[in-house]
Amino acid sequence: MALKNYTSTVSVLRSIAYIESKLTQNGARQILKEYGPTGKVDCICFTIPLQGKDVHFKLAARIAQCEEVLKQNLSSRVKPETRKKLPAQAERTAWKIISDLVEVQMAMIELKQREVMEIFLPYVYNCETANRRVDITEFILWSRACDIDPKKAFSKLLKELE
Repeated sequence: MALKNYTSTVSVLRSIAYIESKLTQNGARQILKEYGPTGKVDCICFTIPLQGKDVHFKLAARIAQCEEVLKQNLSSRVKPETRKKLPAQAERTAWKIISDLVEVQMAMIELKQREVMEIFLPYVYNCETANRRVDITEFILWSRACDIDPKKAFSKLLKELE
């Protein structure tokens, strides 16, 4: 199987702690974890001040989807005990991938290869309405607050959505 981190042994708590560490090293002022109905962390929300304005972001681990992909890639000869361990493996894998993503993205920011909003724009989160979607006015204001041309940012977003 060519999936990244599908055999990760790194604990969920370690991956989340690493994510929090990288975020705080790079200016995050508020970090919180949201727990789902199972009592496990579903997502990490954080705030980074940009040009004097707090911008909120949300990184969600889609554990159920990760588990489904891992199931689809299991051999037909897999042992029953391996199947039982799959939910925990999916959780470790999902959070380890997010940890790796944050590490690489923060390195890009540190090396001045990208700006925060170029990296994390898809994760902007309106914490007042509990919505990851923002209206176009907010998008323009946040882009300008971050010294990013709103037209270029929107064009880039449209290309990524294609």
